[in-house]
Amino acid sequence: LRASNFDVELAKDQWAATLAWRKAEDVDSLTQTQHPPKVCETLLMLQGLYPHMMAGYDRGGRPVRVECMGRVNAQEMYRFTTEQAIMRYHAWQNEEIQHRFLPAASRRTGHVQTQVTVVLDMTNAKLGNLTSSEARDHIKNFIQVTSDFYPEILNKMVIVNAPRLLSLAWDFVAPLLDAGTKRKITIAPPGVRTRSLLHT
Repeated sequence: LRASNFDVELAKDQWAATLAWRKAEDVDSLTQTQHPPKVCETLLMLQGLYPHMMAGYDRGGRPVRVECMGRVNAQEMYRFTTEQAIMRYHAWQNEEIQHRFLPAASRRTGHVQTQVTVVLDMTNAKLGNLTSSEARDHIKNFIQVTSDFYPEILNKMVIVNAPRLLSLAWDFVAPLLDAGTKRKITIAPPGVRTRSLLHT
């Protein structure tokens, strides 16, 4: 309801679409094991192509996820995997957050946690990697899956170590985001400590 601004009919439509997607993609099978679906030959290779991790909690007790987007080269990544495999992996990540990390955070804080904070580390980002057609398609699909089928799971997104060129890449990304998601994104000024931005 929160994602639909408490529009009951819209919420019903979104829930029906989510159920249809989960059935078509066999998402429920992802929760039957803690092992991720296969994306490339090894998890070590995946981390090299797409560095990411769960990294503790923010000051509100929400789980924190770190994605080293500055080191991702979508063109290189797709030499070893497919967009479909990556999207299934993202669905598994969201299921893990909902079924493992949020319950653990709730037990830790003593009250229900329903959202995650995401840190995007843009260290070493290159404009070509951020604006390639492969990168744009991946970002579009990622945003669509997250916003359509895991609405309101994002508390806030903090972009750190952002180079000057990020403003150019932002022109490609911004039209893909709804107004609510845009309000949750903070681009850290140079020199600001990431920890200071995780207090809410």
